[in-house]
Amino acid sequence: MTSWNKMREDMTREMKEEAPDGRGASIASKKADQLAQVGRLRYQIFLFEQKGEKTFSEIGERLFQIAQADGTEDPTADPLIKKKLAEAKKIERKLRSLHNKMAQLREKAA
Repeated sequence: MTSWNKMREDMTREMKEEAPDGRGASIASKKADQLAQVGRLRYQIFLFEQKGEKTFSEIGERLFQIAQADGTEDPTADPLIKKKLAEAKKIERKLRSLHNKMAQLREKAA
C-alpha cells in the first residue's frame, strides 16, 4: 500500500471517529496542515544531515592532508579544521532543534 493511500485511509477513519457531526473538512484541513509541517521539517532535517556529512568529510580530508604532510602539526591548531568544527557544532544544534520541533508536532497531532 502506498503512503498516500494509507494516509487517505487514516484520515478518513479519523474523520469518521472524531467528527460524526460534519466537521470533517475542518479536521482534514488541520491534519493536512500538520502533515505539511512534518514534511517540511523532515526535508530540513535531511538537508542539514547532508550538510553535516559534507562538513565531517571535509574535516577528515584535511586531517588526512595534515597527517600526510609530516604528522607533527597539531590538527586542532589548523584554521580550516577550527572553522569546520564550528560549522559542525552549529549544524548539530540546528538538527537537535529540528528534532525537538518534530517531537512537539507529533505530540500535538496525537
